[in-house]
Amino acid sequence: MAANYSNYCRMRQKQREFPIDTTNANANNDFHAKSEATLEYEVEQEKDAEPCATNEDIDDLRRKQRDVSELKSQLQGDLETAQSVLRDMKQRSKELGETHTAARSSLQVEAAEVDRLNRDDHHWFYADS
Repeated sequence: MAANYSNYCRMRQKQREFPIDTTNANANNDFHAKSEATLEYEVEQEKDAEPCATNEDIDDLRRKQRDVSELKSQLQGDLETAQSVLRDMKQRSKELGETHTAARSSLQVEAAEVDRLNRDDHHWFYADS
């Protein structure tokens, strides 16, 4: 029974490969030559043959699903990497901002000190005159 089923699947595959006109001509010749019992058997086989094509389709869909899952995993990894880089950049920017603020404050204190020294120096200069 399994051998007949395999043969039938191969025959159906070959029929799909040939042009429709040739398949129809062969089917008409075969139809007239077969007994009613053989036709009933073929109808049952035809019903069972549908899974032949769909099994291939299912396998193809499973491969595609596996590929999509792999791509999804890769994208998830890439997203996590990008988020990590963004967090690091944000932290570095914050640190640079704090450093910049501290440097600016130091410069302002030094500028104020220089201004004070200049005033005091001028004050002494004018006082000595």
